[in-house]
Amino acid sequence: MITEQETSQVRCTRNMSKLKSESGLSVTEELDVLDRGLPERLTSSRQSVARQDLKKKLIRDSFNYFLSKAIPGIMALCSVLAFVRLVGKAEYGRYSVLFAIVTACTAGLSGWLPQGIIRYFSLSHTESEATRFKSATLLGLLLSVVTGTLVLGAALWFERQPFWSGILGVLLLAAGMLYGVFVIELQAMLKSHKVASFEAIRSISCFVVPICIIFLLRKRSAGALLIGVLVGYILPLGIAWWMEQDRAALLRTTLNNHSWNDDLNVLKTLWTYGWPVGIWSMCLTMQSAIDRYFIQHYSGDANAGSYAAMYDIIVRSFSLLCFPLVMSSNSLVMERWNKGDRSSAVSLIQSSLKYQMVISVVFLLGLVIFAQQVDYVILGGRRKSTSSLVLPLAIGGFLWQIAYLVHKPLELMCLTKRMLTAMIVTLIVSAGGNYIFIPLYGYTAAAYVAIAAPLAYLVAAVVLTPMTEFRREISVRAVPLVVGEISSMEGPVT
Repeated sequence: MITEQETSQVRCTRNMSKLKSESGLSVTEELDVLDRGLPERLTSSRQSVARQDLKKKLIRDSFNYFLSKAIPGIMALCSVLAFVRLVGKAEYGRYSVLFAIVTACTAGLSGWLPQGIIRYFSLSHTESEATRFKSATLLGLLLSVVTGTLVLGAALWFERQPFWSGILGVLLLAAGMLYGVFVIELQAMLKSHKVASFEAIRSISCFVVPICIIFLLRKRSAGALLIGVLVGYILPLGIAWWMEQDRAALLRTTLNNHSWNDDLNVLKTLWTYGWPVGIWSMCLTMQSAIDRYFIQHYSGDANAGSYAAMYDIIVRSFSLLCFPLVMSSNSLVMERWNKGDRSSAVSLIQSSLKYQMVISVVFLLGLVIFAQQVDYVILGGRRKSTSSLVLPLAIGGFLWQIAYLVHKPLELMCLTKRMLTAMIVTLIVSAGGNYIFIPLYGYTAAAYVAIAAPLAYLVAAVVLTPMTEFRREISVRAVPLVVGEISSMEGPVT
């Protein structure tokens, strides 16, 4: 009798094997891949040195990703401060609600693809494998954009949104999907410096262009902000295309090696792993749309704008400080795990969690001490104080950053449906709490629901993680499975 966790691991391993067979490797290529994929047998001392090297790379890549988040983070903070003052709280509230809806749809309808890329990209060792993998991801991206356009357009039409909202929303969704896949491929290739560069271009554009549009068109509206953000997502893609002189040749090579059968088989593998994580991402982003929607519905656009501004500044500040560790550790952990060095992968998770705890606690204490000043800087102190939102939003942001690392064993064991289950529980807590308490206590209730939601996710993720099986995975599978070992597992699973 094989447990559910073992069943999932067998399927995950088969999926990895499929990527090899579906890439059409020759015998020589396959032997070469297997040879390079096996980690070297290390002594205890050499293993310690190797882990230290990995930690140094974790810190170095985290610094690069910090740069990739620092400029976007600073620009995002400046954007909130500037946009609220330029268009007013009510228009900013409309903008933030629509942008949150677009973000949630983008995550739900295309999130499976980036997750599949980051999980399986490191298995494409040879040029032929990489070309076929790229062909499959391009097809997946096209399908996601078409599906997303139809779903979001229909949803905005059904909600009787203005025509400009539907057009801008659909265009922003398509641009977000293209940019998301572009950046995740750079991250999967461990090119953290390029991620930093293009994120800087995007974030600066998303700040400068909306302001220019507002002054040029003299229209202080949510639409002007959305147009500027749309241009901000398109600019780095255009620059990347212009800088890569061989990109057209690469695209031609990819299309020439295109095979519907191979592409669909690879996409099936990516979809099997990624769809629960894509829906997971949608549920996560929906929470920031749900609270703003209920505040807008019960308390008006101005209150929704005030809450959105406080939320965006405080939670994004935690993301600025902590998420670079998550981004860096995610790529390194997946790379180590896929190559069979699983103890090092776990060590990286533990180190990242420790670093993140230290950073978060220091920042949390600073926000608590300067809560009044934070409120004044964000909203200008022209209305009643919203400093009561600072502490609960800060705690919620802190808990989410911890959660991104705590659920990592579920990712590694390909138990993404359990991650989705935990997130659905969280979404129910968020939607139910906001629906019940916002009419009674106003937007302050939403800030405290923002604590309950990540707490629910942490508890659910810990409960759903099979730690016994995870420890066995670390100890038993010290090296990647080879073809003979995979075929020996092909018996019936009960």
